[in-house]
Amino acid sequence: MPVVATCSHCSGRVKVKDELIGKSVKCPKCATPFKVAAEAQESSTETAVTEKKPAHAKTTMGNTTSKTSLAKASPPPMPAEPKKKAAWDKAKDDDEAKEADKFKAKSAKKKQKKDDDEAFDELLNTTQLPDAVKVRVHEEIGLKETGVWVGQPVPKIMMVRAIPKIFAAVFITCFLSIFAGVGLLAGLGLPPLIAIPTLIVLDLIAAMFWAVLFVFMDRKVALATAYVVTNKRCIVFQGRWFIPPEVESVYPDLLTHMRRLATWFFGSEAGDIVFRSVTTITTTHRQRGGSSTSSSTVYYGFLGIASMDEAENIIRNALLRDDDDDDDRPRKKKKRA
Repeated sequence: MPVVATCSHCSGRVKVKDELIGKSVKCPKCATPFKVAAEAQESSTETAVTEKKPAHAKTTMGNTTSKTSLAKASPPPMPAEPKKKAAWDKAKDDDEAKEADKFKAKSAKKKQKKDDDEAFDELLNTTQLPDAVKVRVHEEIGLKETGVWVGQPVPKIMMVRAIPKIFAAVFITCFLSIFAGVGLLAGLGLPPLIAIPTLIVLDLIAAMFWAVLFVFMDRKVALATAYVVTNKRCIVFQGRWFIPPEVESVYPDLLTHMRRLATWFFGSEAGDIVFRSVTTITTTHRQRGGSSTSSSTVYYGFLGIASMDEAENIIRNALLRDDDDDDDRPRKKKKRA
């Protein structure tokens, strides 16, 4: 193993074999012979150890430095960018959002219709309509139709309006009794003093019968009559004596010309809301010459109600809100260019 020896003349360092320790060697620099001291072996060992340590340290430091420099040089990993949705994904999301909005709208409409139907049922239960008529009302209203208001004629108004019919029935009865009753009683052999009073009593009984019959039946008809307003039309369930009510529908195009007829005897608010009327003119020709004309008008609508203002406002808000009464205004002629 080579050792490092120091020249005693020029202090140069020379590597020699360890076999030459204690012997004289010639310095290659100054050419002066010098003796290799025994200290050269120790210094050689220390130098080898010293040279190894710095090399190792250098390598270690070099690795550390390189690792540190690499760590400093390499930037920290950037967070991954969110994946952009493709065009078809956005369109799909829009379709799903539209479907969700449609579903919400349908659910809201169903809930609103359910609430309206429940409110209409409560209003229907407050009336005096028979159960059969209530069932008829529910059957008449369609699935996409909602009841808004229900009313009835006032029985007192209808009973008072039955008075002309009572007088007509009594007059016809008395007229027939004059021709048929006197002859019949005379045929039975009754004297006039007994026949005439008997005839008068029978006429009074007939008058009372007709009065009770018409008043009772007209009251029954009033209680079986229903006036209904929906979001599409007005419905009249006209009660009758011995048969189910007659149903008539009136749509918005026929409601624009409705009018009011007040019944002052029961207050300024009571009366008829007339949708249409039918007038019949009768001409009678006499055998001796000449003729006579009479007319009668039948009204159709919400008749005999207690509050015309309430019913009219409900009809206008439910069915005529968008109507601007263009039919009642004169149309302007277009100017020719």
